[in-house]
Amino acid sequence: MPTANPTASASVLPDISIRKEIEARLEDLAGAITSHPKMQAPNRHPTMFHMWDFVMRTKYIVSELDNVEAGRPIRFPEQIVDYRPTAPQPDKAREFMRDVFTRSSTANLMVNEEKQSMMLMMMGLSPIDFGDEVKAKSKAVMDAFEPISEL
Repeated sequence: MPTANPTASASVLPDISIRKEIEARLEDLAGAITSHPKMQAPNRHPTMFHMWDFVMRTKYIVSELDNVEAGRPIRFPEQIVDYRPTAPQPDKAREFMRDVFTRSSTANLMVNEEKQSMMLMMMGLSPIDFGDEVKAKSKAVMDAFEPISEL
């Protein structure tokens, strides 16, 4: 990881400013999905809804990384089922940070890939045009990972 977390000098996580930027960009992506015409009631497209849920869960994981690393309770334990607060868990925090990157990469592929239909069909979802705004916001999430030297 590039630099130490300023709140914990021995942190295994990327700097807090990088994590906050990733979290903010995930929020922007979720907002773009929410604004998409196919996400409007009463005819929300199921793929759009599932993508929004996937992005929001990813954002939540980022928001809890400090708690996981320190071994503290998290706000919604049902959202991260393989974490039990006992003692500091830096390896688990690093694993969850990798998961955030993998989930963000997967979302970006589903949004931007020309062959998205195959990925979505494997997940039981139907293809959809996410539009330029969602695609740009998804790419911006991936760009936020660039300062991280290793995951």
